Amino acid sequence: MSSGKNAIAICTLLCLGRLGSQATVQPSPDEHMYDVPGHEIRAELLDNPELYDADLVDATDSLWLTWLEYIPGQGDYLWIGRRTGDEWSIKSRLTHGTGLQLANPTVTVDARSRLRLTYEKASESKWGIFMADHLEKDFFTPPVRLTPEGRQDINHKVVPMADGSLWILWQGENPGGFGIFARHVEDGKLGPIEEVSPSSPHVHWHPSAVVSRDGRVWVAWDAFDGQSYNVWARARGPEGWAEAVPVADSPAFEGKADLAAGSDGRVWVVWESDALNWGGPFNNRQLPMTESYGSLHRYRMLHMALLDSDGVHRLADPPMPLFKEAAGRPDAPRGSEKMGCYYERGKLLVDQSGRLWLVYRHFYEPRFLGERRFNEDNMGLMYAVYARCFTADRWSELFRFDLKQGDGDQRLEITPHGTGIAVAWTVGRTHRNFRPLKIVPNDREMMIPRGVALATIAGRGPATGKLPAARAAGRVEGSMQPRPRMEPGPRTSVAGVEYELVYGDLHRHTDLSRCYPLADGSLTDAYRYALGPGHLDFMAITDHAADLNWGNAASQVWWRSCKEVDRHLLEPLFMPFYSFEHSRNFGARGIRETDHNVVSLRPDMLRPEYVPYPELTKELGDHSFLIPHAPINTDNVWDYQPEQRHRPLLEIYQGFRDEETSQTEQAADQGLRRGHRFGFIASSDHLSTSASYGCAWTRKRTRAAVFEALQKRRTFGATARIELSVLAGSQWMGESMTVAQMPEMLIHARGTAAFEKLEIILDGKVRESLPQNSRDISVRYRIGSLPAGNHFVYVRLTQQDGNRAWASPFFLQITGKPPTNRLRP
Repeated sequence: MSSGKNAIAICTLLCLGRLGSQATVQPSPDEHMYDVPGHEIRAELLDNPELYDADLVDATDSLWLTWLEYIPGQGDYLWIGRRTGDEWSIKSRLTHGTGLQLANPTVTVDARSRLRLTYEKASESKWGIFMADHLEKDFFTPPVRLTPEGRQDINHKVVPMADGSLWILWQGENPGGFGIFARHVEDGKLGPIEEVSPSSPHVHWHPSAVVSRDGRVWVAWDAFDGQSYNVWARARGPEGWAEAVPVADSPAFEGKADLAAGSDGRVWVVWESDALNWGGPFNNRQLPMTESYGSLHRYRMLHMALLDSDGVHRLADPPMPLFKEAAGRPDAPRGSEKMGCYYERGKLLVDQSGRLWLVYRHFYEPRFLGERRFNEDNMGLMYAVYARCFTADRWSELFRFDLKQGDGDQRLEITPHGTGIAVAWTVGRTHRNFRPLKIVPNDREMMIPRGVALATIAGRGPATGKLPAARAAGRVEGSMQPRPRMEPGPRTSVAGVEYELVYGDLHRHTDLSRCYPLADGSLTDAYRYALGPGHLDFMAITDHAADLNWGNAASQVWWRSCKEVDRHLLEPLFMPFYSFEHSRNFGARGIRETDHNVVSLRPDMLRPEYVPYPELTKELGDHSFLIPHAPINTDNVWDYQPEQRHRPLLEIYQGFRDEETSQTEQAADQGLRRGHRFGFIASSDHLSTSASYGCAWTRKRTRAAVFEALQKRRTFGATARIELSVLAGSQWMGESMTVAQMPEMLIHARGTAAFEKLEIILDGKVRESLPQNSRDISVRYRIGSLPAGNHFVYVRLTQQDGNRAWASPFFLQITGKPPTNRLRP
């Protein structure tokens, strides 16, 4: 695929814009709004739609590029290319063999003009960082591993030093989740690994790094401190690492920082912010969203600061005119004025003439006010990529590239080039159009470009002068204080076997799903949430199969999703699963079935949504299972009965459909009465955070052991981090038993608030409601006489603050008569 005769569009920059000038807004054909640029930049699309994850670096009169090519059924291939003008002098595939999982290829030219190629590669679900040196043409030295084996090391950056050596920075596995690490590399010698982030149980993400004129290495990253994500910076000079300083530490989400250094000694940082209470308790009863509560991607703003030995100096924000437009919406509820407006993924560099450039992506949906008021299924590509620079005393006119990005984790990289900059970014996405069932001729979504885009901008004008300070100018004070380490989960022993309670979410969407891509956030946002405010032990990201290249297990989007599962597998701390939503509720085509999530230990289980459930269950084996979720259509969901191991759980509560809980309970009871055997979990679905948990008692903190606990139904669902165990003799909730009468139940619970009542549910009806008035309860209960036959019994708890928990049922086959005593302390 090619954009035409001119391989790379060149546009001359005339820095005529006024400081803080406000661009007008322009609706797109999709009725979204974007800032109107002064110049539209035409990009070239490289020749294969399966290319992605590109990087580039200037090489005097040419560009070095690296990228990944995904080949369905084979995996990733690493490419290198050198380009002068419109022509490739080198374009070569460097890796061979199938099954490779690669990420983040990076090209660096050191102070001796040597090209260094670094990348991340997986081996047995563990990711490491590798480097190869360029010899000549397309020949490189054998790759050298830069990080230890047996851990996750991802999201690396490379800093070339004046003496020809390199510093490698990365996000690496540590006991608290992730930390930021560094290693010096000089003439093939690897220095010791140094921990940049303070040794504490913070979770640290996405480093950016540069070297300043005085030879200090500056690193910026973001970390969750127990309340919110904040941006931090740290410098390393000859004396070692200085103290980490806060760049932004408000109660709102602040993260995804990027650094640039100029020859004048200044070090710049840009980052993005979202609203308050990011990842905090939120369900759909709280709609519409506001600044105070809501989903993971309510809006995004860009902010800037200068870093020096005196600290952090906050600067005025770059122009973001559509926030003014958003605040003026007459129907915006108070606190929702910023919703739906996005300026994000900021990248900085200083070009060879000393001009500071800012490149970012932007999108505004005026109808999004924190709740769904429009159809997002046909949104097309969302995010336009923009650039502008700051010269002597003002921001330049705005540049917009003609090819857009489609999801939050697509890569965007920039490098100085000629008199301006060169930019490479990934474009495209898949769409919900159900093509396996109906081919749409001339569908414009079939023509949306995909792959790697490349463009350059040539600049004119003086070097960057003094940027205006923020209104509340001055140093940012603070220090990184260790937060309390989360204690291991509750433990108990049953029949001599130890169990630990773990919390997770088995139904969570990202912007790959076309229902709420604005609000759900990216794959990375989901993992930040899980390891940060969600404090989850396991998670299943369940984007719709229709949005994952129509359920194509050989597609690039599914390949990328599975790679992120592997990159965030942090046993024993955090265990993600391969998963997707298999949706069969197609009202437009007369198909109304209950949607199910598929949770798997294997990355090859994605299937198209037109595959009926009875056929799908034939492929599940011991490694995958289904979970039906709200809304549950009782007309047909119980008409077929798969093996218990293939549908062991039901989503009894969903944060996105909180108001439908009573209907879900009725549907569950109907299925149980019809002989289906499933346990209970609670999940989020869209938007909701920290308001629903699937809870399991596992023998070990491994992914396989958690999967086994879920499949064995040692589970309960809860709307808060409630602790609950229910035993009948030596048997767990969720188990089946053939007995003369049900053994005495032992119920232990610890709430996040005092309990109001404990209910015993027998065959779908409340057998007994026991008042409570304590956070910690321990109750022994005999259910009394039951007639011979099949029965199910479960416990439901309600706290005084309204939070609830549902224990998985016991499944009884009663053969005789019961003892008479029912309740004793």
